[in-house]
Amino acid sequence: MHGPNHISRPIRRLIEETERIVASELIIHRERECPISGLLLDVYSYDLDHNVIVYPASYLGLLKDLVIAWNCAKLLLRGVVHGTGDLKVLSYSKETAITGGDQIYLDILKDSMTKSLDINRKKKIIPLIFHLFHEGISELPLGIVSHIFLARNYPLLRNAQVYLLIKEGMYDMHELVSVKDLIPRRYFVLHNALYYTRDALLADYLSAFPLNPVINIPELRRFKNLDLKETMTHRWTGSAWYHTKIAGDDMFTRTRKILENHLIAFDSPVKLREIFLAGKNIAELWTERMAMKHWFRWVNPAEGVKSEGQIREIEERMIAKIFTN
Repeated sequence: MHGPNHISRPIRRLIEETERIVASELIIHRERECPISGLLLDVYSYDLDHNVIVYPASYLGLLKDLVIAWNCAKLLLRGVVHGTGDLKVLSYSKETAITGGDQIYLDILKDSMTKSLDINRKKKIIPLIFHLFHEGISELPLGIVSHIFLARNYPLLRNAQVYLLIKEGMYDMHELVSVKDLIPRRYFVLHNALYYTRDALLADYLSAFPLNPVINIPELRRFKNLDLKETMTHRWTGSAWYHTKIAGDDMFTRTRKILENHLIAFDSPVKLREIFLAGKNIAELWTERMAMKHWFRWVNPAEGVKSEGQIREIEERMIAKIFTN
C-alpha cells in the first residue's frame, strides 16, 4: 500500500488482504475535490498499473478509514469475482440507450408538468434521466453490500458509517428537488426510491434508527405515523414524496428478501463471491421493478468504461432517433 500512515490496524489488514487477492498494490491519496464517499479507480475498468482510492482531504480519523475501507471492500469483491472470470458491470449500448430514451420521452409527454416543455429542454432532460438511473443502479447495489460487509466485520467503523450515510442520504434525496417540475414525476419518485431503499436497508442492518429516511428526510417525516385513512386523502396521494415512500417501501421489502437469502455470506467465514452476486441480484431486481430491464446490459468493466467514453455520440443518436420519428 502507498498512502497515509495513520490507518487503524483492522483496516490496514483489510487493505493487505485486498492487495493479496487482486495481486496489485493499492494507491491511496487525498484530494480536495472528491465525492462524499471517495472514488475507486480499479485496474479492471481503467488502463492503470495500480488500483487507486481517493478520499476527501477534509476527512480525518475513522471517517477517513471508513471511506478507504468502503472503497477497498468494493475492490475486494470485484477482485474475487474477476478471479473466476465472472466480473460484469451494468452498462448500455447505443441500442439500449435509445430504448431508454424512447420510454423517457413517452413519459415526458404523459406527464402534465412536462408535456408542454419546449423541445430543447426535452432534449436535455432525456439523457439526464437516463444517465442518472444508470449511475444509481450501477453503483448503489455494490455499495449497499459493501456497507453491510463492513458493518458485520468492522464494528469500529459503525459510528462513522451512520454519520456519512445520513449526510449522503440528505444530499442524494434532494439532488433533483431543484428540477422537480422539469422531469416526469415518475422519475423523481423512482430516483428517490433508490436512495430511500439504500438508507432503509442500512438503517436496518446497521441498527441505526436515525438513518431511516422517514426520520432523516424532512419531507418524509410527515408520513411516519399516518394511519390508513389519512394516507388515502388527496392531500397525501398528490405528493411526490408520498409516492417516493410507497415505491421505496416496496423496493425495500423486495431487496431485503434478497439480502436475507445471502446474509450468512457476510459472517465469518465470509463468502465474498456470494456477497458480490447479492449486489448483482439487487441491480437486476431494481431494473425489473422500474421497467428498465432493457435499458442496460451486463458487460465486462472495460467495455462499460468504453460506453461512458461514447456518451456524446450515444446521446446524439438517441435524440436524433426520438425526434425524427
